[in-house]
Amino acid sequence: TTKDILATVLATQGPTVVARGSFNNELGVPITLLQCDEKTQYCVVEMGARHTGDISALVKIARPNVGAVLKVGNAHLGEFGSREKIAQTKSELVRGLDLGATAVLGNYDEFTPRMADGLGLPTILFGEKNNCQIRAADIEIRGGYPHFDLVTPEGRERTELQLLGEHQIANALAAAAISFALGMKTADIAAALSTHHSHSKWRMELSEGREIVLINDSYNANPESMAAALRTLALLTQERGGRSWAFLGTMHELGPDSAALHKEIGQLVHSLGIDHLVAIGNRDYLTRASATSEQFFATAKEAEQMIDKFEPGDVLLIKASRAEHLEVLADEVKKFLHVSPATDEAGFDGTKGDRR
Repeated sequence: TTKDILATVLATQGPTVVARGSFNNELGVPITLLQCDEKTQYCVVEMGARHTGDISALVKIARPNVGAVLKVGNAHLGEFGSREKIAQTKSELVRGLDLGATAVLGNYDEFTPRMADGLGLPTILFGEKNNCQIRAADIEIRGGYPHFDLVTPEGRERTELQLLGEHQIANALAAAAISFALGMKTADIAAALSTHHSHSKWRMELSEGREIVLINDSYNANPESMAAALRTLALLTQERGGRSWAFLGTMHELGPDSAALHKEIGQLVHSLGIDHLVAIGNRDYLTRASATSEQFFATAKEAEQMIDKFEPGDVLLIKASRAEHLEVLADEVKKFLHVSPATDEAGFDGTKGDRR
């Protein structure tokens, strides 16, 4: 998401190349760089890793002017074994920067803000805390969409995101911090942020039909993104006054803590007051709390039987890791809602304009 937001912002200043999809490995990064020509002013590259050392190799290929790390979470715990190991791997991006390049770091965990310590690099910290050079202030959530003041060393400008969920603020701040490091003015950054619309399938994709709202976030899942999506579900349901449904599939690559992390999400479902929890393929979500109706189905196909129970005013969330293919369930829900392709990716009214 940050990559796409950043591309929108930078494109207002000049020709911009951006990595397609998940082109973030030893093949995808060179392919992205090869799209640049003599007219290209900015190139936005994403770097991923399966093993320690992968990002170091990619940094040597790309040699970025700005390197950004958003946060260290629980995603890929199964591969790396600990958050400390994930932090070490992500920090390869910062440690591999040339002298004179700028490190842009999120202030959301105990690891990321310190990644540039002792390196002598210009560093920009972003987040919502007062010690961040780039931060969000006076945050409001309207219809699920964040509005906030973008605060930089240069000034303060209001921005209204067209992206669903409070967690999108962190993505927008990352893009803003990178753009600021590249010399953009605060007013120009804020204006560009307000124009960005999501073009990614199955990522907080909002649809409405038969007075029922669907949030299709089936592209991927980890504990942090799952919690953020559930909070958005709770907020939208509160605004509409209907019932909330969480269709949750397995979160993969969480290692030995997987059962506990799924249980924590189940507990969050109840603490947020979600009305219906439908666990698909993973019973660890179930907590047997009486406040929430709980159902378990082994497959998404089996879960389709719940579709007939939807009522006007309901808000639905469908989310799981990519391997679970819950977009199949989302497609069946859309058929029930009579959602057309035009409405599907655009928002409630089928337009590409303001979706709040």
